[in-house]
Amino acid sequence: MKQWITGVGIALGAMMGTGCGAKTGLVVPCIATYQIERPQIMFVIDRSGSMAARSTDGRTSWEGLVTAMREFLPQLQGTADVGVTFFPASNAPPEDPCIADTAPTVAVTEDVGATLRAIEFARPSGGTPTFEGLRVAFESLRQNSRPNRVIVLVTDGGAACNGELDTRTCTCAVENQCRGEPNARFSPCLDQERIVDLVSRARRDGITVIAVGILEASSSEYSRRIFEQFLNQVAAAGGFSAMGTGRFYPANRAREAGTALLESIATPTHCRLRESRRLRAAAALTSNLTSIRPAEDQPNGWVRSAADPSIIELRGEACTTAIQLRISEWRASLPSYCHEP
Repeated sequence: MKQWITGVGIALGAMMGTGCGAKTGLVVPCIATYQIERPQIMFVIDRSGSMAARSTDGRTSWEGLVTAMREFLPQLQGTADVGVTFFPASNAPPEDPCIADTAPTVAVTEDVGATLRAIEFARPSGGTPTFEGLRVAFESLRQNSRPNRVIVLVTDGGAACNGELDTRTCTCAVENQCRGEPNARFSPCLDQERIVDLVSRARRDGITVIAVGILEASSSEYSRRIFEQFLNQVAAAGGFSAMGTGRFYPANRAREAGTALLESIATPTHCRLRESRRLRAAAALTSNLTSIRPAEDQPNGWVRSAADPSIIELRGEACTTAIQLRISEWRASLPSYCHEP
């Protein structure tokens, strides 16, 4: 185990007086607690027609994703508020497959079951208006100022449906599909620029965007390469990528999406902590027999959030330890170092 994690035991003597540095002359420890900042997670799920493709096990990608979500979502009950929006809209007609919803199917709620039921009820069809799905999630989450807001994009293909892109000059989301009249309503052009811009705006507003890509639907080497490049840019702009890779979270099959989702939301659900009271000096955070020291300029340890000083973020192996041990609360103690006078 790294030097920044050490086995420790905390022995606290009897405390006399109140506050920090009570007038009794005794040095009274200032104790702060750090609890998981409950995240708001909005899932943005691709229900386009390609999700109806069958994989090697005979099931469609959508059926595999629903199975994965049935196993994954109940694990968030009591630890996160979740909601879901889909793209395209469930009522998108065949002649206009890029219509998107204007509000989430399920707004973020403590009831994880509501999100799961919406996913079970949905069916795949239509185009891939990824931008519109992300915009709905962004507009929904930006209405509050909670510090731990997360958008999780789950998709199996390159975003399209931007009728303003010229099929003669754009990057095609699907090989050999960018032909015919430019600026068609059902555009096969990769809608990358405005999506990355939207994700960057979300990040500036304090909303993390995580990308989970289902790779089995990529029908050619070209499509897979374009898809992966696109999602890597989304991951970079969203401020969160697969640990140690700088990339999106991949699932080779939809059925495996649950593993990718668990990995992707581990940090928001275990590695962002709210401080009960401010210590004047940095201290080790302790839970049971594990201690995590301030990271300072190191990749491992804890740091104070620049956006909200009352939020502590665990980095590197400190976060890994918190996830593996499922630690929900930490403590820190310094003699006479409370922030309060």
